[in-house]
Amino acid sequence: MDGDGRDEVFVGDVLLDHDGKPMWRIDIYDHCDSAVIYEHEGKLIIAIANQNGGFHFLNAETGDVLREYYLGHAQTLSLGYIGPGGERLLCGHTFWGGLNQFIFNLDGKIVHTIFGGVYGWIPVNWAGDGTELLASQKGFYNCYGRMLVEFPDPHRGSVWGQKVFACDVCGDARDDVIVWDEKYLTVYTRSDVFRPKYKDGKKDL
Repeated sequence: MDGDGRDEVFVGDVLLDHDGKPMWRIDIYDHCDSAVIYEHEGKLIIAIANQNGGFHFLNAETGDVLREYYLGHAQTLSLGYIGPGGERLLCGHTFWGGLNQFIFNLDGKIVHTIFGGVYGWIPVNWAGDGTELLASQKGFYNCYGRMLVEFPDPHRGSVWGQKVFACDVCGDARDDVIVWDEKYLTVYTRSDVFRPKYKDGKKDL
């Protein structure tokens, strides 16, 4: 983040340099449950879901707060090509005190809000065309909360809640979806054959 060719580490409320020394620290109520780092208009930004402290967008180099939202118990944040035409957007959720979903653009502005529900939080490259859907244990959604694909086995009745991951399990350059709980693990993939194309002139696999 400081351009010295070595990685820094963001841990909860502090950015650590390569030698472990704090570069900056934020003073925000509660603790960080989720964070994403991205580059936008030549700047690195850290977006955090800080539980009852809300959602915050920070200048990664200085720790200065660029935008902040107190919308409830901020639980998750994800970044993906989930917008119309593959636009990069962030998806945030609140949990305790109300399940709500917020879509932010890279400037940190709210562009869409859904109250009373959570409709996918894991970006998934399902089609292999550069766009992504949002996955939950129930299926795929677009960024507006509309279900596009329903999973046949959503693992109902889990005591601890279902966990959802995206990974290229089958090796075809598209994401598959893993849903698991304390009893079952299910992998969802596509049945068609996919031949990814590369822009650098390599042959199709």
